[in-house]
Amino acid sequence: MARTASNTAKSVTKALNGSSEIQDIEEQIEALRSDISNLSKSLSAAGSSQIEQAKLKASEMLENVSETSEQKIELLKQELSTLQDNLNKQVSDKPYQSLGIALGLGVLATLLLRR
Repeated sequence: MARTASNTAKSVTKALNGSSEIQDIEEQIEALRSDISNLSKSLSAAGSSQIEQAKLKASEMLENVSETSEQKIELLKQELSTLQDNLNKQVSDKPYQSLGIALGLGVLATLLLRR
């Protein structure tokens, strides 16, 4: 009987040790879950930050392109206005020469379009 009691005591001790080991493992698993959750949140925050930075940069680039386009359009309008003024002055100063040039261009265009 002493052996049976000893075996039972050993079994209980093993069970208790096993129980504490199980608790340790469960605590470690819970700690891992917490770490994974924190890591996931950190990655999500970092991704959101990078997305916001990319949006901001794209917005700035769009604004720069828009401003540059407006400046180029304004410059082209000024050049077109200057050319129109020069053409009007040329026609006013030399009306017969302008008429001859227009007639010649019309004949040339007609010949090219017939082919």
